[in-house]
Amino acid sequence: MTTSPSPAVRIAVFALGGTISMAPGAVLTGRQLLDAVPGLDRIGATVEVDEFRSGPSASLSVGDIFELSAAIGEKIAAGAGGAVVIQGTDSIEETAFLLDLLHAGPEPVVVTGAMRTPAMAGADGPANILAAVRAAGEPRPLTRPAGRFTTPMAGPPRAVRIGLITLALGDDGELLRAAAGRFDGLVVGTFGAGHVPAATVPALAALAGEIPVVFASRTGRGSVLAGVYGYPGSERDLLARGLISAGFLDPVKARILLHVLLAEGAERAGIIAAFRTVGGLGG
Repeated sequence: MTTSPSPAVRIAVFALGGTISMAPGAVLTGRQLLDAVPGLDRIGATVEVDEFRSGPSASLSVGDIFELSAAIGEKIAAGAGGAVVIQGTDSIEETAFLLDLLHAGPEPVVVTGAMRTPAMAGADGPANILAAVRAAGEPRPLTRPAGRFTTPMAGPPRAVRIGLITLALGDDGELLRAAAGRFDGLVVGTFGAGHVPAATVPALAALAGEIPVVFASRTGRGSVLAGVYGYPGSERDLLARGLISAGFLDPVKARILLHVLLAEGAERAGIIAAFRTVGGLGG
């Protein structure tokens, strides 16, 4: 059985550009994208479009998404039952994760895009937009996350710069030494379950004495360890030197979380607690 949103529901759609909007010789507006979706006028929802940005998603900034979150909040406060964000897929994972951290309400916020342009055979944009609007306006979703960590901004975010350095075979720490004095926080993509070359440990320890340094696994799946290995550069060694575990978060998501925490002025204890919760290590 399929259901449709309540006729009274309003869905705020924010268009940010991306592959989904790239037609030959032109960039389609959000309104044009919605007008090209078969059946959108029959799902029983009022759709409002905000031409928020227009460009490749690789050029979006964290500040853009902070502004987007605020705009979504304004639409919801004015009566929208949910929101849809249409953007490029290059940074869609980061946008979705950041919005999930910033949006504390129960209203759905759905982020969608496309892998094929409107001019390509089998363009997936219209179907993705239709599904996103349906999901954003669904009156009785089957499942919701059991527990969400959110950290909505109480005021204007602080301007912070968060670095991300992925370590590699034979790394001697030169990039880490070059990072000194340049960032407010740093995420390090480590080998396996949280291990780094021994040669990089002095630079990491020095950085951790100045700024929050989070270590995450570069493998893309699984948690960094906490107490299995004890050699120089192991997870136990890094924790003892003041680095913060990202748990199950990959380096990209760890960087987003650290940016949000520092932008709102979180202290070290709050940062550790947040990573324990979001990283799946317990409260």
